[in-house]
Amino acid sequence: MKRFAALLLALIMLLSPVNISAYSNANGFLTRGEFAQLLWEASGNPASAVTAPFIDLTTDINITGAINYLYEKEVILGTGNNLFAPNEQLTREMAYVMLSRYFGLAPHNIKAFENFSDNYNISLWARDAAAYIFERHRNTIGAAFTPSSIITREDAAVLIAELSKTSQLDIAIKEIMARLDGSLWGMEFAFPNGESIYSINREQFFQPASTLKIFTAGIAYETLGQDFRFNTAVYGTGSIENGVLDGDLVLLANGDLLFGGRVNPDGSINLPHRDHSFGFSPDAVPVSDFPLGSLYELARQIAARGIREIRGNIIVDNSLFREGSDNLGAGVGDYIISPIMLNDNIIGVWVNPGEDVGEPAVLQILPETPYLTIINEVTTAPPAVNAGVGGVVMQGGAGVGGGIRFENDIRNPDGTRTVTISGDINLGGAPVFRTYTVPEPASFAEAAFHMILEEKGIISNINLTRTHNFNILREYYTEENLLAQLISPTLRYQLMPMMKLSSNLHTVAWPYIVGAIAGDDSENAMAQGLLMQAEMFERTGVKPSIPIEGIQTIAEMAMVLYTPASFTNFLNYLYTTPYFNDYSITLPIMGVDGTLDDVDPNLEASGNVFAKTGRVMNMTMNIADGTRQIIIINNWAGFIELPDGQFVTFSLFSQYSPDMPNALLMQQAAGDIVNLVYKYLTN
Repeated sequence: MKRFAALLLALIMLLSPVNISAYSNANGFLTRGEFAQLLWEASGNPASAVTAPFIDLTTDINITGAINYLYEKEVILGTGNNLFAPNEQLTREMAYVMLSRYFGLAPHNIKAFENFSDNYNISLWARDAAAYIFERHRNTIGAAFTPSSIITREDAAVLIAELSKTSQLDIAIKEIMARLDGSLWGMEFAFPNGESIYSINREQFFQPASTLKIFTAGIAYETLGQDFRFNTAVYGTGSIENGVLDGDLVLLANGDLLFGGRVNPDGSINLPHRDHSFGFSPDAVPVSDFPLGSLYELARQIAARGIREIRGNIIVDNSLFREGSDNLGAGVGDYIISPIMLNDNIIGVWVNPGEDVGEPAVLQILPETPYLTIINEVTTAPPAVNAGVGGVVMQGGAGVGGGIRFENDIRNPDGTRTVTISGDINLGGAPVFRTYTVPEPASFAEAAFHMILEEKGIISNINLTRTHNFNILREYYTEENLLAQLISPTLRYQLMPMMKLSSNLHTVAWPYIVGAIAGDDSENAMAQGLLMQAEMFERTGVKPSIPIEGIQTIAEMAMVLYTPASFTNFLNYLYTTPYFNDYSITLPIMGVDGTLDDVDPNLEASGNVFAKTGRVMNMTMNIADGTRQIIIINNWAGFIELPDGQFVTFSLFSQYSPDMPNALLMQQAAGDIVNLVYKYLTN
């Protein structure tokens, strides 16, 4: 910080009318000698043990002392042939080279200078400095570098202010990046008006991983509006006399992603750190112990109408959009994207060890309905055995439940399903959680609703093999036929599982919902949703590496690359919208919740950074020798709120190939970088 303070003094000197050297000139332009003297005096006029070899210096002790010192520090190298040319007027590229060397600054991308429109005019010896300037101050210097323009005292003051302001931040950020030797970084911090604060590789493409959910949430807000709510309604298709509905009971599914047990009676929503959509994750848990809560509320309303019998069938109308499928990985496997999302269309199973070796495991099924019969073939294995070597624990049987799996999934003639769960679990070990993804969401909901109505004393029927003409049924969707309805929380709560928890399951559903509701396309909802996303990209300056139209799966989404600049452009736009505050609330908060709860809560920025993370571990193979390499990706994108209420948009991308995989090191580095920027802007 001493050098920063010294340069502030130099700034005062530059703006002062005092004549600082023998090389002052009437037109106000600085010479190379004058600028060298300024840097020397800003450093405290230090003595040098080195004598510069230049033969064109005067006997002026100030100039000689300055040039000797700066030559020793390799800030100045001369113009060749043992000349320094102290009387030569200072150009822009000369000043930037001297300042960059003075501060010890270097570009992250040496080719960044090529982004200047007049890059062909930049001298070879000035290209690194120009590249650094583009990365840091592209907003203040414009599209052209104008390397040969002459520098006045006022110009020099601006240049010194620019570099002295960011030099300490730049050095500190590069020290953090150096913790992960060989890592690749790209980032941009900017004010929402587009003014750049700091950037590295802002135009380089990176794999976004789950930060792409920034875009998914943005198009949902943009097209549906912050006050949007889903309305799941139940209609009768016949008259009601003496408590008997002479017709069908139709639940009209409208895409509510919280339908089931996500919403509590007090209006709060359940956001376990790793919910059931994370499948094989060892810390995955059910969303709720009451996974059919929404259906129970609808059944309560129907019973309150005095209905005690339904002579027709229980039907779920899932015609909002044509269902699709995706593979979410993480042990979840193939998943059906449907307008009916009862408990995320997941059946969770807690597998507990039996009381003795060889006994069947004990299952707890959430929710347990007639739709699915689970044949239990999980056996209790011997207890875990401590190997006594370095604290390593060897597991008997399948160890931590790694071998427990579903198999032999059969659709029965009546439309229900039977599946076998097999494997083994250690005696005395912790329970293991497994998830079954429902292949027929409407049948699952119909069977569950029928079961609940029966519990309420309402006689009803289901036929899971029957097809329905929803065009005919729509004639009954009127106010007079409405028997029950459930209004969902607003959009911010709908998006929290995707944003706070990073649920891929919810992510793949949103293009369908946007395309069907906002795009009014039930047949090709996902394609329509992605088309609307592409149109928003065009308006907000997002340039994906390939067109997103036509994407079919989450795996294909992961192949699309984006630049840090695209993310900050998009976030800058979001800041201008009426829904900005609502949107920011959906994001994980650094050091507090969601996927940022593993960041040190004691950092100055904790509680003031709202960002979506993206983490993935890829395995690559060298075809030549068959060796494999692990690549860890860790990204953040979002907003920083400063103490004065200002916001900063940022995107931070990193990838690393460690000797030993440790994603936490990358998360800590990202948190430290964001914290540095926060302190830089607030101190």
